[in-house]
Parts: sequence; structure tokens; C-alpha cells
Amino acid sequence: MFQRIQSVYFILSTLLFIVLLGGLDFLKFHESSMEYHIVDLYGRSSYYYSKGSFQLISNEFIPLVVPVLGMILLLVSTMVSFKKIKRQLSLARLTFLVNTFLVVVFVIWSTLLFVQGNANASNHIQLGFYVAVTTLPLTFFGYKGVLRDKTLLDSINRLR
Repeated sequence: MFQRIQSVYFILSTLLFIVLLGGLDFLKFHESSMEYHIVDLYGRSSYYYSKGSFQLISNEFIPLVVPVLGMILLLVSTMVSFKKIKRQLSLARLTFLVNTFLVVVFVIWSTLLFVQGNANASNHIQLGFYVAVTTLPLTFFGYKGVLRDKTLLDSINRLR
């Protein structure tokens, strides 16, 4: 299982999703010089900066952690099903499609947050956004690796 290239791509994608669980920020909004809004995997938090420290104003739970945990389970099940190539191919395809859907929804959602924000607000895309987008080509390359293995096995079976 680990000598195949798609396993490397799926492991890297799984590790990036696990890094997202660590609480990387996706978006940051500066309403004023003292008020900050941060969106991460666990929700939206508002902070007020005074006297050298941040004070939490409000915390809104947004369940983005549930799809990320689902993607981790889907990636692990795709890696584990290496003995049944048809099942692995369908799981790899499903993983890629779900990941594409999640990234597109997140890009649209972040764009809406930027548009709905205050006109004077300063908007920043944080590292978590780039980590989430980086998982998309990794799952695609993993899917292509599984597809390449399936065509290789089909051609070997045809020669027998």
C-alpha cells in the first residue's frame, strides 16, 4: 500500500486536514484598530484589543469541523481499501468530489463574508484557507494514481 504514489497523496491530504483541526485561522477581519473577527474551523470569534491583550467579545459556533472529520475518515477508508481496486477507485472518486464541493462552498462562503463585511474593514485570508485549498490537488492526484493502477491491472489481466 505505501509503495504506491496515491498513498503518498492521500496521506499528505489527511495530514493537511489534521493540521486544520489544530485551529488554523481561515479568515481575519479588522473592523477597527481595536476589533477583530476571526473565522476558523470551529466558528467565528470576535476579539477586542486593549492594553496589549485580546479580550473575547463573542464566539459563534459554526460546525465546519464535521465535514473535515468526514473527509479524514473518507481518506483513511480510501487508503485502507487497497486490496479491492474497484472499491478504492469509487472511494477515491467520492473523496475528490466531496473535497471539491467543500472547497467551492468555502470559497463562496468566504467571498460572501468579505462582501457582507464593513466597507472600512480590512479582510485577510489566513493560512487555513490555503491549507484547505491545497488538499484539492492532492486528492485529485491520489484519484489519478488509483485510476492508473486500475488500468495497469486491467491490462495485465487482459494479457493473461
